[in-house]
Amino acid sequence: MKYTFLLPAYKGKYLEEALRSVLSQTYSDFKVIVSDDCSPENLKDIVAKFKDDNRVVYRRNQENIGGKSLVAHWNLLLDLCDTEYCILASDDDVYSPEFLSEIDVLSKRYPKVDLFHARAQCIDVNSEVFKEDALYKEYVSQLEYFEQLDYYNHIECIANYVYRTSSLKGIGGFVDFPLAWSSDTATCNLMAKNGVVNTKDILFGFRMSGINISSQTNDNKAVSRIKFKACCLYDDMMTNLLNGIKPEDSPLEQYRYQQVCRNHQKRMAGLIAWQSVHLPLNEFISYIKKYKKKGYISSLFIIIKKWISAKIRESKN
Repeated sequence: MKYTFLLPAYKGKYLEEALRSVLSQTYSDFKVIVSDDCSPENLKDIVAKFKDDNRVVYRRNQENIGGKSLVAHWNLLLDLCDTEYCILASDDDVYSPEFLSEIDVLSKRYPKVDLFHARAQCIDVNSEVFKEDALYKEYVSQLEYFEQLDYYNHIECIANYVYRTSSLKGIGGFVDFPLAWSSDTATCNLMAKNGVVNTKDILFGFRMSGINISSQTNDNKAVSRIKFKACCLYDDMMTNLLNGIKPEDSPLEQYRYQQVCRNHQKRMAGLIAWQSVHLPLNEFISYIKKYKKKGYISSLFIIIKKWISAKIRESKN
């Protein structure tokens, strides 16, 4: 057996649809571990609908793990994985029946690559498509993969990636940031060392339902502060990663490296500033000092104005 779908589950609303899409793969030599994270919903009965399929393994955590660390649950499942490749599935997304078939062809074509990426589309609560991923080159280097993060219509999620299990374990598993915010991107960026292979077809549906962390707005003050911390951790990790890359001497690679560094700084400057509006005064001042020095703050006046406006809105509420 070559592949394992690792499926941490908590919500029951779309679980049957998600699991059915996994089990409907035209490539059938795989298994799926459904890990019930001590859900208050009866997930066991949902999974029991597939009891005749011996590829399905159900387990339940004695205590909820995801409430403290989503990534700790992911890495628990990774420890249970004994196949060459793994996929971190979810309890609400859906796979095309051809997902594994196309990935398997590509894994044979690129045996040294550790990370495979399936094009995605965003779907709503009714499974209606409202956004499609960009079309990328089949094989991209690590730097070219970083460029994908800035392509128009790029969709960033985690369940549409296939990881070489040994390599993922070799980097210490999935990167554990608070709320798993940017953990998917950080993990994939590290796994891209030997390049990344993209499918040409859209093979995955990323559900934006409003009940997962990816769908939530910036209105929750406590969540926003945690996301701020995660963004800072991601920025530190990527800065170290980019500093460790030695691009080739060709003008194209030198330009690509410089562009990737500029795009990272621009993207992170916006994200960190967006999350900083809910920081308390002492943390906001520390943010100003650190990121002004790094060159992430171009207009101190605008940053302070947004922070003051947020505090006024908070006081009115």
